[in-house]
Amino acid sequence: MKATDPTFERFKCPLFYKFIISLSGFTERDRNTIKQYIEREGATYSPNLIKDHCTHLICKEPKGYFFVIVRKKCSSTTSFLRSRFEI
Repeated sequence: MKATDPTFERFKCPLFYKFIISLSGFTERDRNTIKQYIEREGATYSPNLIKDHCTHLICKEPKGYFFVIVRKKCSSTTSFLRSRFEI
């Protein structure tokens, strides 16, 4: 039996289940595209980075005010799946 077996179908959850994501450094057009994608994958989009509310910050580049603040408070940073977007 594999995880792809239909028996497990009812246990599947979206990729970003329970994530609350904020974005930084994107144009309005790109922000809307990413917002649609993350909501389709189960996340909640937060237009503002709110302390103790947002679970993830996606930055266009590893720089800027929010990136510096979050990096100081987090143990690691990772890149978002750039292959999904042509930004």
